Amino acid sequence: MQSKDFIKGYMCSRQGCGMLYKQKPSRCRRCHAVDFKPVYDYYRLFELPRSFTEQQLRSAYKKLSLKYHPDINKEGENIFIVISRGYQILKSRESLAEYDRIYDKLQSGVTAENAYEQTYQENPFTQDRYSYYTRNFTREDFENIFKEFHNFRRADIDLMRMSRASGSLASIIGLLFGLFFFNFSIFSSLFFAGIGYLFGRISPGLGLLFYRVANIAVIVFCSYYGFLFFQTGHFFWLFIIALGAFSFFSRLPRWRSELGLTHS
Repeated sequence: MQSKDFIKGYMCSRQGCGMLYKQKPSRCRRCHAVDFKPVYDYYRLFELPRSFTEQQLRSAYKKLSLKYHPDINKEGENIFIVISRGYQILKSRESLAEYDRIYDKLQSGVTAENAYEQTYQENPFTQDRYSYYTRNFTREDFENIFKEFHNFRRADIDLMRMSRASGSLASIIGLLFGLFFFNFSIFSSLFFAGIGYLFGRISPGLGLLFYRVANIAVIVFCSYYGFLFFQTGHFFWLFIIALGAFSFFSRLPRWRSELGLTHS
């Protein structure tokens, strides 16, 4: 699902204009501006009737936000911005009334010739109301909206972050196990890394244990084999060991954050 699939029309983005168009023109016929903001069909996006209830809106928002939240769906940030903006508009009676006026005019087939008369003279926007519909939402904006479901977010989103970190750490432990006990056999190492990842994903509660074990395992493994490869002159493998250690320790702050740790 993409945000462009739910565009109802376009509004001129210049302050004080507010011209509406069914199709995006090259420039505004009233003020000659070239920038336009899409007007989205939030009723179709949320699959809600015009007479929706607050509970229906909240349920629809929860369903969509879980599916397209950027922490869950890396390609869902754009549609999640639209979802969050739509929820912010639909939940407020004042903003919903303003949105319904625009929606009805687009629904009835508003044209560029009568858009000024229908939207600007009949329902002039104040600066705040106008910018409310046309400003760009930031990640902070929709995260603040999402915090309204704080308990829901803690129970679902944070758990998925812990599961992801736990799986990554457990896969590193499995990888080192395979390398150490199977004499650097790549297939054995990848096999145990995969097993570790799966076990870690389904055991997010063991994330702290995996974190500590992985730290110790990486330090011991890199110290032992680093010294060994240095002594034997295998500088290529020494470089690989150093690169792996750097990659691991550079990711530690992210894993600590996902596991909810304040210190190790």
